[in-house]
Amino acid sequence: MAGEMAQKFDAELALLYVIRDTQIPDGVQKMADVELFHETRLTAMQMVGKQIVDECETQVRSLGADKVKSEVRPGDPAGVILHYADEADIDLIVMGSRGLGNLEGMLMGSVSRKVTNLSKVACLTIK
Repeated sequence: MAGEMAQKFDAELALLYVIRDTQIPDGVQKMADVELFHETRLTAMQMVGKQIVDECETQVRSLGADKVKSEVRPGDPAGVILHYADEADIDLIVMGSRGLGNLEGMLMGSVSRKVTNLSKVACLTIK
């Protein structure tokens, strides 16, 4: 949907993939190889994220959107999305929804809900 909108309005499209931070339990942090594990995991996740945004970029370009950039960043997804939107002067945040039910979404909290509630710009959540 974002690609179609970018093409229709001749807008710039920024694709962002966020690698969710994972907390390593305190007991495991004392092990010698934890830092190596974290770096290896991060590198692998960056490769996966890059593959995903590259595939998305190919798809939106095939729709006719030609002003496309993509990026992969680690961190808390909602926080990274909000920070990127401010930093890149984004006008509209378009994101998907995992489809959690109301109760599960309230208990777990969803990225799309957090972004929508905290964003300074308009948000469009695709179900």
